[in-house]
Amino acid sequence: MLCIDFVLINSKLCDDHHLIYLAAAKKVAIVTGSNRGLGLEIVSQLLQSKKFQGDVYMTSHVTDKGIEPVKTLEQYGLNPCFHELDITQPGSIRMFKEHIVSKYGGVDITINNAAITYTKEEKVPLFQQAHLSMGTDFKGTLNMCRIFWPRIKPHGRIVLLTNGYTANKMFW
Repeated sequence: MLCIDFVLINSKLCDDHHLIYLAAAKKVAIVTGSNRGLGLEIVSQLLQSKKFQGDVYMTSHVTDKGIEPVKTLEQYGLNPCFHELDITQPGSIRMFKEHIVSKYGGVDITINNAAITYTKEEKVPLFQQAHLSMGTDFKGTLNMCRIFWPRIKPHGRIVLLTNGYTANKMFW
């Protein structure tokens, strides 16, 4: 079950000021790169938390990779929301921001977890790994922060996670 948009259902009953108030009243968390690993576990923990009562958005740059984990969490009685998001594309970030702003008025928690990882078996040259990693891990995360920063609610948080790959390969 995906999130129900309470505000839009009731929008005919409210004037614009009241609509904004209702949208701002519902909490929302965003976890980038949450289709597997740590991101998926963060989504699961937020959905089970008694301290955070709100919608939790899973994101993935490929919809097919994001839908399966949603179905898995739903089997455990959890109800995440899903939205495709490619943090390497500012237009994708802006579209997602507009969706969140129209539905919630802003964001309460943004957990930036999206990153590129490589296995030892992959034969991708180091310079290409570094280029792709910097584009996603650094520039993509920076763009997420720049675009969402003005819409962080007063009590909101931005959390930055890193896999350490970029630092380990490039700076040590």
